[in-house]
Amino acid sequence: MGKHIMRLNPKVRSRVNKQLLVLALTLLWNLACKLKPPKGYYKQKGRKPGDWRVKFCLSVLRIVLVKSYDQYEAEMQTDTRILSFFGVERLPSRSNLHIFTQLLNSAYIRYCVAELVKPYAYGVIDMILDATGVSLMSRSIWYNLRTGTKIMKRDCYKLHAAISLRWGLILNWRISNSKRHESPFLISLLSPFKVLGLVLADAGYSSRKNLQYIVDKCGAPFIKFSKNATAKSKNYPAWKLQHYFYTTMRFVWDKIYSKRNRVENVFSVIKGVWGDSLHSHKKRRRMRELMLRLLAYNVRQILHIQFSRENNLPLWVRA
Repeated sequence: MGKHIMRLNPKVRSRVNKQLLVLALTLLWNLACKLKPPKGYYKQKGRKPGDWRVKFCLSVLRIVLVKSYDQYEAEMQTDTRILSFFGVERLPSRSNLHIFTQLLNSAYIRYCVAELVKPYAYGVIDMILDATGVSLMSRSIWYNLRTGTKIMKRDCYKLHAAISLRWGLILNWRISNSKRHESPFLISLLSPFKVLGLVLADAGYSSRKNLQYIVDKCGAPFIKFSKNATAKSKNYPAWKLQHYFYTTMRFVWDKIYSKRNRVENVFSVIKGVWGDSLHSHKKRRRMRELMLRLLAYNVRQILHIQFSRENNLPLWVRA
């Protein structure tokens, strides 16, 4: 992972962190009021469950504050700020919260993120595409050609993310194993957006089909070409046009492409706050753990955006 040139304004980050719990709780409650309850929460038989919105807020707030279930029981469950916010005398137990979190499947978390970032994902959107690895606790056997021996190597997932250039929000993502190439995921990452602006990505996403797809959506692709790339269009005219721009006006092209470095800030925050490894053993729980981290990151980032707007402070400064 490279070094980032731009970073989040330290004044914004520090002031939001001082009141993170209250701000995040307010944002999550407003989000929960727009959502539908997860499938399977209201059952026909058994005791009537409590308000699902309270459990949803607490489940995501625990991730935002980077708390384990033990820390939730010891610190959050008796926090007077949370009790007074919901107007209750008692919060759900850790086991009750854990059962509710299991109802948050991949489709529902995507639905939550889409509703959360909707005010920041309309009109023409400038995007950054990149991928990063997330380690798993399991290991697999790999054959080393250099030494001719078998070695144990830690497995990992590859997170493909579409990130807003202006706001630094994760708008869409895909998760694959570490051996998958980035290029086939570009279309699925950009398909939910009707009109594209700048699309910045490294050479891993470079292909004639991908560039033509971006241009057909009124976008401007700035995807780095590989060293052996030629100008032959092969029925994709966008490739020849972009290759000409890349070779003849390289200084201008590099100036725009340098903005892609902001993606390193996003990945460094996610790995720095929530770690770069997943601790669950089952695949479905790993997916949920990783997606909840992406949801929690977007919650934090939106709080930073709102604070910078209200106090007329720049969101990004030079590192």
